[in-house]
Amino acid sequence: MSAARAEKWYFRLDGKLHGPVSLEELQYLCSQGTVSGQTQVRASGTGWLAASQVQQLVPFLQRRDEKREHVRSVPKAPARRFSRSEERENFWLALGGAVLALLLLLLLCLFLWGRPGSGGQGGTNLAGKGQGEVFSLGPRPGPTAAPVPQPAQDLQVRSSNDQDHHAHVSPEEQENEASSSGDIQSESDPSAMIGPAEPSAEQAPAQSPPHAPQFTVGASFFGLEGKGNKFVYVIDCSSSMAGVRLQRAKEELLKSIYSLDDFQKFYVIFYNTDAYPMFWPDRLIHTLLPVTKKNLETVTQWVEAFWNPGGTDPWPAMQIALSLEPDTIFLLTDGEFDLQVADRIRQANRSETVIHTIGLGSAIGEAVLRRIAKENGGQFRAVSIP
Repeated sequence: MSAARAEKWYFRLDGKLHGPVSLEELQYLCSQGTVSGQTQVRASGTGWLAASQVQQLVPFLQRRDEKREHVRSVPKAPARRFSRSEERENFWLALGGAVLALLLLLLLCLFLWGRPGSGGQGGTNLAGKGQGEVFSLGPRPGPTAAPVPQPAQDLQVRSSNDQDHHAHVSPEEQENEASSSGDIQSESDPSAMIGPAEPSAEQAPAQSPPHAPQFTVGASFFGLEGKGNKFVYVIDCSSSMAGVRLQRAKEELLKSIYSLDDFQKFYVIFYNTDAYPMFWPDRLIHTLLPVTKKNLETVTQWVEAFWNPGGTDPWPAMQIALSLEPDTIFLLTDGEFDLQVADRIRQANRSETVIHTIGLGSAIGEAVLRRIAKENGGQFRAVSIP
């Protein structure tokens, strides 16, 4: 049919006229389900026809269901089942460590409570108090008041309580406690200690033990590794992305999301000159979602069906992405945009989120993408499309 061989095509969706697009772009829309068999299409200089009446579009209308099943099955990774067993193992290890730490703290408190004071009595008599009155450790934190994962903070709490204790005891008792308290005493400020004892090497402040490193897993998108547990994907859907480029971006996006573990979170934003947050227009989600089976199925359906061509301006989408304060943002485009966007992103990135950038199938925007990545602790990658 002569209409099918024309270069420029138009179609109607929801009462709006779209186009012009090429035949390849129109075939892609048919394969994605955006254009159905009942959608009215026409070529330049021809009349309106149903898409099912155009011979070049019929194969793509028939294959969209097969293509959807194929894309859904590709990213699924069975490795997530291993993470649950590892999580259970880590839980029991952490619980055992916490119980052990609480027992040690309890033994330490019992030791400090019963250590001999001056005169060899079982309790510590205060100088200036009535005879027989036993000094109490008072607000010194017990086993339940010391958070196990924060040893440095625990030492600081002990330090402030030890200063209150030394304000009421004699110099001889301070010297005895300095020799028996060990590293806890060494955290006290020497200027807050009362008594004639001069500073010595044993009384010098000791360094606080380092905090335990935080466990981060990460995510991979087009070979760029993002660290952390919260990820936002900002994907260009402008007119120049139609066809192979947008299809490749969607496949890599779903692979990355499906590779996340169930304790990680994600969010997706498409953009042209406007931003389209996750699940637009049916409903809007204003927070990152955990990796669950239901969320994976919902985001897969939304990503596969999404198509809204236009210009290219990532700034509205990046404003939404930065407001979510993720660990890593992946920004993808095949076009060029104003250099002022890089300045705005850097100024708005107050949480120091790492931003990786991807130039897909075109080097036209490489300069600004490299700048955004460099100024926000990320990396740039150019991806060619054959």
